[in-house]
Amino acid sequence: MTPRDERLAALEKGITETVQARTDLTARRILHSYAVWHHLRRLRRRIGDQHTTQLQDVNVRCHVTAADNFLSWLAAAGLALGTCTQADLERWMTDAAFTYREDSGYFVRWSVQHRHAHGLTFGTVRWTGPQGTIDSEKR
Repeated sequence: MTPRDERLAALEKGITETVQARTDLTARRILHSYAVWHHLRRLRRRIGDQHTTQLQDVNVRCHVTAADNFLSWLAAAGLALGTCTQADLERWMTDAAFTYREDSGYFVRWSVQHRHAHGLTFGTVRWTGPQGTIDSEKR
């Protein structure tokens, strides 16, 4: 029998607490879907019988925190994700409290793809790492 994955259990508990802290039921449902059905499901499939690594844990937490921050900002501004416009999104991006830039972009793009938001675009930067093999001298 494989020992319990304590890191995954703590991550699940943290996500549950973050989702349950949302008072707006629509935002709670969206955040739950994003955190549990998108991120945790993918993580569980990826790790299989292995344990969650620290990097995997941090990555999921950052994505969920970014989504939660954006939903909190929308609520404070009297907006909802479904009615958020590109101008609202850009105003949030210029806000001093704006953090988790790349992780926020994933949530915005996921929201549009899953029809929770409409007409929003959030650019991404493609990684342009090494294109071929690196010889030992360059390394």
